[in-house]
Amino acid sequence: MTRAESASRGMLFRMDENENEQAIQQFLSEPMEWTKYLNRAVSVALEGILIPTRIGSSLVRKTAAFTWAIEHAFAGWDSILLLTKWLHAKETLQRRGVPLDEADSQIVKRVRDMLAEDIESDDSDTSLSATLTRSWAGFYDDTWVWGVTPKMGMMLRQLAKHYENTAK
Repeated sequence: MTRAESASRGMLFRMDENENEQAIQQFLSEPMEWTKYLNRAVSVALEGILIPTRIGSSLVRKTAAFTWAIEHAFAGWDSILLLTKWLHAKETLQRRGVPLDEADSQIVKRVRDMLAEDIESDDSDTSLSATLTRSWAGFYDDTWVWGVTPKMGMMLRQLAKHYENTAK
């Protein structure tokens, strides 16, 4: 789907700010491979992202350490990176005048509806990809049991800034 899978997990093992920045730049520079299966993969990733919202974002954020395994954190990481990179690419195409097709529009609508349920992420002045990335970072901020999750949250916030800056 993307050639950025290795970069996405590699971001977590960077030790300093410059390495983090380089990992994010590498992730962003890898092109999406637009295949007939990509929207299906994005839809499946979105389903995984929707679960905590359906349960209740605040509840999940406060209880993830008790109910998640580290695999949940990594699965969410992979899903949010795929979904937000896809959203960012679609936003970029829209700014160039390329309209969304019906399948794309349905995915975008589901993301907007999900974010509308999350009062903390009501940020209509920024790109949808940046808003979603920031919203998901909150799931990692409160889960300190595994030392990597706070870094996941920090990296997602940094990635959101990149999405935002390129949307201007």
